[in-house]
Amino acid sequence: MPLFIIFVWLQPAGFWFWLVVALCVGIGVLCAVYSHHLHKTKLFITTFLMVYIAVSGYILGLGKFIAVLVGLVIAVVAAVLSIKYKYIMVIITTSFTGSMMFWKMIENKFAANHILILIVTAIMGVAGLAVQCIVEKNELKESYEHMKENGKKAKKIKNKISSKSNSK
Repeated sequence: MPLFIIFVWLQPAGFWFWLVVALCVGIGVLCAVYSHHLHKTKLFITTFLMVYIAVSGYILGLGKFIAVLVGLVIAVVAAVLSIKYKYIMVIITTSFTGSMMFWKMIENKFAANHILILIVTAIMGVAGLAVQCIVEKNELKESYEHMKENGKKAKKIKNKISSKSNSK
């Protein structure tokens, strides 16, 4: 993400453009591998910033106000969800925001067709999602088991409440 900001500010060309692209890809891979070490506060802030920058930058063509508003709403929702469902949200966030930022740079550099870039972004996001799900399968399984256990606890509480109200 910081490299994306540098790209936007400096608009590198030639060798520097490809260096920034390579650094973005490298940092994206490192984020994917070490995503399970993030803490909740860092997770919220990182998710918020990544989603806001990616979404608002990607839909800027709709107008600055709409891009800022939609970017903020989606970023807050994603950041809040990342606290509760950290592994899956980190995977989704890094997959799709990374592909959005990367292909936005390519689109700006080569004046590519936006629809084509949108399709390639979605494909790259899904591919990133699949790779990260494979890499983080143990953490995802642990998260799923935890959510399933919480669901069972909630169901027991609901049953106790309804049985008490029925007995009255």
